[in-house]
Amino acid sequence: MNHVRWAVLFLVLSGSSRGVTQDPGESQPPVTALAVAPGGLLIAGSSAGLQIWGTKSAEPELSLRSIETGLTEIQAISFSPDGRRLIVAGGTPAESGVFELFDWNSSLGKEPVLLQRVEGHSDVITDVAFSSTGKRLVTSSLDATWQLFDLSGDAPDAIRVKSVSRIEGHSRGVTSVAFLTDEQIVTASLDSTIRVWNASTGKLERTLSNHRAEVLSTSVRPISKGETRPMLASVSKDRTVRIWQPTIGRLVRFAQMDSVPLSVTWLPDGSRMIVGCQDGSVRLIDPDSVETVSSHQTAGSRLWSVAVGPDGKQIFVGGVARTARTGPAFWQLNLR
Repeated sequence: MNHVRWAVLFLVLSGSSRGVTQDPGESQPPVTALAVAPGGLLIAGSSAGLQIWGTKSAEPELSLRSIETGLTEIQAISFSPDGRRLIVAGGTPAESGVFELFDWNSSLGKEPVLLQRVEGHSDVITDVAFSSTGKRLVTSSLDATWQLFDLSGDAPDAIRVKSVSRIEGHSRGVTSVAFLTDEQIVTASLDSTIRVWNASTGKLERTLSNHRAEVLSTSVRPISKGETRPMLASVSKDRTVRIWQPTIGRLVRFAQMDSVPLSVTWLPDGSRMIVGCQDGSVRLIDPDSVETVSSHQTAGSRLWSVAVGPDGKQIFVGGVARTARTGPAFWQLNLR
């Protein structure tokens, strides 16, 4: 996996197609992270900074506005559960990992306010996640560590971010991190393992080593009614998609893919996994059978970023454009 996830193409899956075109003489910096704001706006990060894009038919199809950031490379974007805070993370390869915490206001014309800039990793931050309460967050980095932070204060001028622990344990860079529960953290790594940790003590509780190559992305399934244990999806350079019950170390099922899966997330109801692949295809996968329900081919390749709209009917992916000077483009297809 490269230090920087190249992403130029957006794909939005909804009912009818539409596109944003650009003068072929202009070039756009690669988009390296995507997230959907609570109100449905798309947040895209690149070496040029952050941009907010409209995704509804009534909104402009061009960028609505930019958000100023001091990050040279942006690798991860995440919103707090209540939608009030925005984390943007990245850094400089082989030098530093940095994240910025913003007070988010999705109203047009109002800029998010930078609350704090936090350094602490010695390589790029690859992923960031909030706890369910929004009072803690975790980061993963190519420096082979993950870190836990506490957030205190409520008013924007009183927010404080404090590092609680910095945990080593993986032998190579950590590509993904998430809270399984408020007391358990799961990480994935280029060392081909997935590990479960105690959030309070940082103690390693379990190692999952079924993957035969680098684990590139993971995603925790939204809790479904009657579900007693967290479910985790993972994708790897070994061309497999795997589903786990990580708290008990159980591999539930897996599927072999014909293209390397690079990114994964879930629909909000947990009924499907969305997988972005190296060949530029987006696969919707049934978690009960791990069969591909549908596949959508984009005009790009290496789909490193996947995000889903709040209603589950829009999917956004970022990858590498097949034509070097292609500008940003949007397509929509309703998921039924």
